[in-house]
Order: sequence, then structure tokens, then C-alpha cells
Amino acid sequence: MATIARNNENIVLGSYVVCNGLMYTYTNMFALCEVVDILDNDYGDIEVEIIAHLKEHYKNQIGESYSVNSDNFHIVTREELELFKEMFPELEIDLDDTSRKNTDIETPTVMNKSWTVPMSYEYFEKEKRWAKDLLNEF
Repeated sequence: MATIARNNENIVLGSYVVCNGLMYTYTNMFALCEVVDILDNDYGDIEVEIIAHLKEHYKNQIGESYSVNSDNFHIVTREELELFKEMFPELEIDLDDTSRKNTDIETPTVMNKSWTVPMSYEYFEKEKRWAKDLLNEF
């Protein structure tokens, strides 16, 4: 499920994002969101969960998830994150790792033999999902 969204290749599962403006009611430029799913439907290509909102009257939306188009969002900048951390000190987000960068998969072991697999985490998750779908089909 950690595949890259179709339209915005910077946004992956687990990324912290902010809307580019007021395109959406709740997930607007005042909401800090986390990408919780990659979708394939007509309503949006990512599902985001609001984890903080700067507007007082939208704070009841924290924890809610919405389908949105990744083209309308960007990875949160350090400056934006510092503002959210100032308003919400309980947020446990590392300022140096705003996009939750995934590391490469290394050294799988099968029958006491190990090797290094040169593939990204996103590619590994895509192949794993493909294998599960294939098993479910048969």
C-alpha cells in the first residue's frame, strides 16, 4: 500500500501534507494531514487524515479521513510544520523527517541464505500487493 500516488510522485503513504489552498472544506491549507491510503477511484487518489487544524471551528475534524486529489497537496515544509508544532506541542513529528522517508529493503533470508535486494520500499510494497492479489484470485 505504500505505492506512490498517481499524480503527485512526492506524496507516499505516511507523508505529512498540506493543501495548496482552499480547494477542500476541511482539508484546506490550515489543516495538517497524513496520507493514510493510496486510492484508485474517481473521488481522489489519496486518503488523508487530519491530524491538526489551525482554525478553531474545524478542530472537531481532527481524526477524520477524506479522499482527495494529491495534485492539490504538497509535502509539509519545515516552516509549516514548525507553525503546527507551536500550536500543537503534543504532535510527535520529527522536524527533520517530515515525509517519513522509507528505507530500502535489505538482507532477506530464505533457508539460511541471505542476499541484498536492490529495490525501494515502494517497489517492494507494490510487488507484495500484487502477490497478495494474485493469491486471493486463485
